[in-house]
Amino acid sequence: MMMIKWIFRLILITLLAAVLHYNLPHRDIVRITDTYEKRVDPGANSWFWSLGDAGSATGTPNRDVFFIQTTDANGSPRVYRNEDTGFGWPPYFKFNTSNLQARAADLISKADDQTPQWV
Repeated sequence: MMMIKWIFRLILITLLAAVLHYNLPHRDIVRITDTYEKRVDPGANSWFWSLGDAGSATGTPNRDVFFIQTTDANGSPRVYRNEDTGFGWPPYFKFNTSNLQARAADLISKADDQTPQWV
């Protein structure tokens, strides 16, 4: 019985760590290759997105979400979703989506540039 309690606790701690790792910010060194904006209507997977009403009018089912396409040092592509979180989850209260998108667009560099910009 004691072993079952420890296994259950270990599973809960692992799940909590996975949720926090997915949601909380972390640092990646990448080269920005493109930025774009897409109209998104979160459906069944809406819990993977920020609050549906963050940064949009009340009652609208969809909203604009910014994306930043990047490449890491190994050449692996990564796409980051750039959206306001409002006061919901994740709890880092991000409100400067447009400013961050403008800065990312300014930092775009190509692989064949003499000095590609890593951010």
